[in-house]
Amino acid sequence: MKTTTKIVLSLILFLFLLNLSVIIAVSFIDADKYERRYIVHTTSVSQENLIAIDVASFRTIRIDKEESKEVKNLNVSGTIRISPANDQETENKLLLPEELLKSTDITSSDDTLIIRLKPGVLYEQYVDERKGKFFLINDINYFVHTNTVDVICNMAEIKVDVRNITTEKINIHTYGNVEIDSCRVEFVEPDIQNNSGRFLLKNSQVNELRIDLDKIGRAWQIENCAIEVEHLTGSGTHRVDLPKSEAKIMNWHPKNKDAQLTVTLKGDTASVML
Repeated sequence: MKTTTKIVLSLILFLFLLNLSVIIAVSFIDADKYERRYIVHTTSVSQENLIAIDVASFRTIRIDKEESKEVKNLNVSGTIRISPANDQETENKLLLPEELLKSTDITSSDDTLIIRLKPGVLYEQYVDERKGKFFLINDINYFVHTNTVDVICNMAEIKVDVRNITTEKINIHTYGNVEIDSCRVEFVEPDIQNNSGRFLLKNSQVNELRIDLDKIGRAWQIENCAIEVEHLTGSGTHRVDLPKSEAKIMNWHPKNKDAQLTVTLKGDTASVML
């Protein structure tokens, strides 16, 4: 093989390897850019060292979030769980993780305890901007040990979870999901302001249940419950399935003359009164 030919072939091989190296390097750089730009990085609040706050003197607990224009691309998720106390030390107490307390303002107004999350502080605690652009912080959790359930939750990211409560009324005003499990209640009326919020009632005994179909639509479910009277209201057109075991009596309260309700009865026998 001539020397000139060897030189040309070596040059072609060198250029090929150089281009291949550049392609591989760019692919890694692009992958890293993609991960930093589009992947959601998730972290959680430590649940150790719970701090107790006395709620005996308050009728209502309100969960809120401080407005922060500086904090972008930060989402949170968590639960406010209401259940009886296991001991006298936690009776009529609200418990929250010590880590969460650092980013929470707790104030009161008349008979309302206000718990306000501070996203700016939360961002400083948990977010590393070198890891990406989008962040999710889980386990924003509050544990309330009381039989008085009067909750206002202005955060759609926080689920309201009520369990093992015996009380006269469960009053929940929220933008997120609601679950009531294993409770004995005289009156339940979930007030869900967000159409994407869901309501689940299960393993419970309820004397009266009121559902506004305009707010909840079909995003509600009842499992293994004994309900004496179920009141439904709404405007427009709605459809519901009514299993045999769901309620003894269902009342329809239309908001206007054009409101319609279509009921599908499930079970062996049913009694319809008009």
